[in-house]
Amino acid sequence: MLNIIQQNITTVTTGIICQQVNCQGVMGAGLAKQIRAKFPPAYEEYMKAYKRKMLTLGNVIYAVISFKSPLYVANLCGQNYYGREKGRVYTDYASVRECLTKVSELRVMIENANAIYSPIYIPYFMGCGLAGGNWDTVYGIIEETIPDAVIAQH
Repeated sequence: MLNIIQQNITTVTTGIICQQVNCQGVMGAGLAKQIRAKFPPAYEEYMKAYKRKMLTLGNVIYAVISFKSPLYVANLCGQNYYGREKGRVYTDYASVRECLTKVSELRVMIENANAIYSPIYIPYFMGCGLAGGNWDTVYGIIEETIPDAVIAQH
């Protein structure tokens, strides 16, 4: 069972913050907009990847927020498009699984290099609000790929 905490994910100060993003170069709503405002490097790296045509399903765009803490944002390319069409599911579950597997692998590398445990934070309901995904499905993917993830519910 995953650890669920009552905390705004943008207040995390150490570890890896995950968020699902689209592959269209737009971070204009929901949590993505909040992360863009709070952690500008996350948006800057995302836009660099967009310009290089690297925003593809299953890819993860990392941003270093602080080497000192350390704190990272992992932009998970878990949906190709975005929109507000009611009933449409933009979340691609296979891509979410691929992204979370990559984040888990990165954490192992960080820990091996720094000998510091880096918790992985995932927002409650990731990919299930505007992106229309099913939380039971996403939760299951998180449990499979990162069983010690911390789900931040705010």
